[in-house]
Formats: sequence, C-alpha cells, structure tokens
Amino acid sequence: MSKTASRGWLGGLAATVALLCAGCMAGQTATPPASTSTGAPTSAPTTASPTPGGSDPAEAGPRLIVLADGVDAGLGLWAIDMQGHWTTLGSTPGATALGRTTGGVAVGTGHQIDVRPASDLTQPGAKIELRWIGAEPTAPVTALDGSPAGELAFVTSDANSLGYGVADDAGSVAELVPAPTQSFTPLVSWLDSTRLLVLSTDNQQQSRLATVDSTAHTLEPAMAFVGVTAFGLSSDRKTIAAAMGNGVYAGPLAAYMGHAAPQQVMALGDLQIVWAVAADTDGSSVFMLSGTVEPDGKVTSIRELGFSKHGSTWTKVLDSPAPFSRAIAQVYLPA
Repeated sequence: MSKTASRGWLGGLAATVALLCAGCMAGQTATPPASTSTGAPTSAPTTASPTPGGSDPAEAGPRLIVLADGVDAGLGLWAIDMQGHWTTLGSTPGATALGRTTGGVAVGTGHQIDVRPASDLTQPGAKIELRWIGAEPTAPVTALDGSPAGELAFVTSDANSLGYGVADDAGSVAELVPAPTQSFTPLVSWLDSTRLLVLSTDNQQQSRLATVDSTAHTLEPAMAFVGVTAFGLSSDRKTIAAAMGNGVYAGPLAAYMGHAAPQQVMALGDLQIVWAVAADTDGSSVFMLSGTVEPDGKVTSIRELGFSKHGSTWTKVLDSPAPFSRAIAQVYLPA
C-alpha cells in the first residue's frame, strides 16, 4: 500500500503516532517495529539483553538516554551506547517527559521536573515544581527542553488540551504566546535565547515546523515540508532531523525554515513509523526509535536506529532491538 495514495491510512498512522508521543503517558502501549532495511517486521516485541543497573556514567562515551518501560516493572531511564548495548539507569515512576539540559537531562512527572546531571543519571536530581500565575493546567508535561541560560521550555498536553510555557530555575512559568493550538506531536526545542522550534498545524490541517519568538510574540511556520511528525535538534542548534510520512530528513535548520529540501537520511516502509528523533552535537549523526504498525494499530518490534553522514551519504551505524515495549522520548548525550 502506498503511503502517498491512502489519505485514510495516513490518518490512522497519525493517530497511532499521537498515541506513541502523547497518549503513551496516559497508559497506552506502543511497541515500534524493525526498519525495512533490517528485515521483515514481526508481531511479537523484539527483545534485547540489557545490563541491569547503571554503569558509572562518568566513564560513559556518547549515548542516548531513553524514557521507556521495562525498568522495575514500570517507566525508567535506559542508556544505549554507540555499540548498541542497553543499560538500565533506574526507575522514574509516573514520568511523562524527557528532555535535555546543558548538563544532563530533565525528567518531567506531572508538573514536577527532575534535573539530573550527566555525571549521575541513576539518582534523582534537583526538583523544580512548576508554578503558574493563573490557572494551572490539568494536563501533564509531555515535552521539554533546557536552554543554555537554564530556562525550561515545555509542553503540557492530553486529549483535551495543549499548552506551551517557559519556566525559570525556580519554576515560575510564563505562558508562551503565540503558540500552536494544534500539534501532531507536542514538541519544543530552544533555537536561541528567545526563539523556540515547535510543531504546528496550519489551516489545511497539515503539520509543519514553526518558530515561536517569545520576545517578538510571533509564530512563523516553515515552508520547506509539510507532514512533519517528529523532529530532533542538534546540540549546537544548527542542524535538524525530522520525520515525515515517507522518510527521515536532516540538514541545516535554515533549509527547513526556507524552501530548500534537506537530504533524506532514510526512507520509510509502508507500515514503518519513527519517533523520538535525536541528533548529536553537530548533527552529523541522527538517531530514532523505529517500529511497525500492525493491522490492529499496535506498534511492534521497537529498534534504535542511528545514521552518520560520511561525505554526502548517510550510513547506518546503529541498529539495536529495544528491551522495552513502550517508549516516550530520548535525548543524545555527548561523552
């Protein structure tokens, strides 16, 4: 079945991805599939052999940190190195979001943010309670990103609401205005001290990247692509990787925000989806969780995929079955 030929099928895929990215914290089970380049999808979850207990993170090289199930019978943090070895870092009961900070990661649980240094991700870190001036939303934090200045941008979302905000290190929240009123996947990333990258839905109900300027109070949609389902920004904020219905693309942020077409990293099979897209420090490597949509709408056979750019060609460098059946988000941490 062609992805471009079936609008109804794409609608079902959108609903499935929405469950993966937003509904999973409400108890939905999502299990992604194998890449079409690595073999046929299977209806049974793919398993891996993780190392129990975290190794000393101070000695770790570059790695991806994933918020997923399978840790002490609940949600927790996993690490995967560039050789495809999985390690559990500890449980995070009730967690709903994971984002990066300048020195580590931030784990969102409801309206509380746990900021953990990269030197020890196995233990809870500094806690920040988000505090609104007006009415506090009932929806939990489902996406977040730390700025170089120490502010946290975040999204709260559930089936009935969507909100964007910026919090200082004391937890005081300023509502982000303007902000998307609809988003295929609630995501947010800092571009600089005032601008943030989000996903917004245009008046044709097409998902686009957009830039929100918190000082100028503007929202500018990107024109290069429509149908963006997920994105990840490099640590230097200059390169973006984005997933669409037919593939994953990467290139300079300026190309995405204009009309130029970034380079395709990987084509997607008819029933393949990807989410939790991440990029390394300079965007020369791109990572994602991949899965296959089954006839009943479930996603099976989760794998971690990674690609690195060599000259003008993207080459697969990581392909590891995941030891979990439901994953919410991931971030890249350098050595």
